[in-house]
Amino acid sequence: MKKILFFIFMICLGLTINVDAQKIKPIKKAPPKIKIVAPEEAPLPPPPPKKLLANPIIMESQEATNFRKQRFCSDCDTLILAPEKKHILIYDVKWMANSEAQTYKKQPTESDLKKDYYALKEENKREWDELQQNFSPQEYIYHYIYRNTYIEIPNKQHQILNLLDRKVRHEGFLFWTGKELDSIITRKNMSLLTEVVSEQTGQHKKSSYYKKFVTDSLTIVNLQKTSNPSANLSANMNTILMREAFGSNILPLQFFNLSKVSKVTLSAKTKGGDMLVLNLNKNGQLTEVIDKHNGIVITYKDNLPILAKSPAKTLNFYYRNDTLIIKGENYLKVNKLIGNVFFNVKNFRTEERDYSNLTLEDGLEIQLTNDGGNTCLSQANTSEGSATKQCYSNTRWQLPLTITNVSAGERYDFTSTASYSENDNILVVEDLNKAKSTKIQYGLVDGKPTTITSAFKRGEAEYSEPFLVNVNYEYYK
Repeated sequence: MKKILFFIFMICLGLTINVDAQKIKPIKKAPPKIKIVAPEEAPLPPPPPKKLLANPIIMESQEATNFRKQRFCSDCDTLILAPEKKHILIYDVKWMANSEAQTYKKQPTESDLKKDYYALKEENKREWDELQQNFSPQEYIYHYIYRNTYIEIPNKQHQILNLLDRKVRHEGFLFWTGKELDSIITRKNMSLLTEVVSEQTGQHKKSSYYKKFVTDSLTIVNLQKTSNPSANLSANMNTILMREAFGSNILPLQFFNLSKVSKVTLSAKTKGGDMLVLNLNKNGQLTEVIDKHNGIVITYKDNLPILAKSPAKTLNFYYRNDTLIIKGENYLKVNKLIGNVFFNVKNFRTEERDYSNLTLEDGLEIQLTNDGGNTCLSQANTSEGSATKQCYSNTRWQLPLTITNVSAGERYDFTSTASYSENDNILVVEDLNKAKSTKIQYGLVDGKPTTITSAFKRGEAEYSEPFLVNVNYEYYK
């Protein structure tokens, strides 16, 4: 019995211990703090020293230094205008610097005025002469300044005109009444200077050329209107179109029969393709001229060309009786038809500068004459001392034909003689002169060239090996 009781006691004791063990709460301890130590950084290398940026030093030569420092002339003329006298001054001081050689020209002398470079000419010469005609040199003091000069005006304003910069061309006009209280009047535009002086002196004089300028302006406008064109013009236009619009006479169409031809092609093996292509309408008139570099399209109205246009230029055509007028970008040409040849009888310049200078004619004196059966056109440029003369043995393009050109001037003389002849279906055109002569032969079949051979020579030498061009045709059906 005691054993049983002891066994029961031990079981109960075990249960009690188990229950108490479940009632005991575990003790939570915070984990130990771990101190994170950053690794020790390696020291950075010191930055490279900053580079100092400096402009490169350019060494200037002694010549360049002198050229720069001597730009303004220090030993040139000084002109002090006399008071109580009216002064008219025209100046045209040329560029005196030679930038390539880094030197300056010597100041010109009076004898240098005979040279073309220093001569008083064009609008300056016109105004100089016009002023002296309108204002007596006995009452006005005239100055033509062609050297680098420092000009003092002894008026109350103590004005000056500084022309000492040798790298600049100085050109213009100055007027001073000579009165102490009056300022100078200056102009760069060399036109209507008579009117400038007249206004300052209370006069009413006019430049003689102004009336002509107005007349020429109206003439240019009126010439650009077609009126009653001659029936003879149409058949002769191909020749002048080749010359004026295309700038070439390689194919003198006036000698050939182009009936029913729609296209002409010039080609040479050595040139690698077509050299020139001409397109024609059913009337045998040029409608297009094409080479490797350019193409010209010609527009017609009433059987006459009215426009020739290419990327490089535009020409307009107008007609008055037997006269052809050609208007280019900066010019207007008047051509008169005599026989079958157009002669250039008058020219006008139409740039903005020409209108500003009130000078529209080109300055040529032109005459048409008959010299011993030859029809001759003479052109003289008196301001430049040059002249040309062109004579035709006939104006119907009848063979044989001789055209003579003579040019003469102060610096050159030139003569050339072009002869046209036909023998055994070969048209021969030979242009002889002292510089470079040419000989062109056109092999004809049915009145049209199928081959062209050309050669040249200098002086009295032999002609070169001929250059061959083939000519092919397409036709209207």
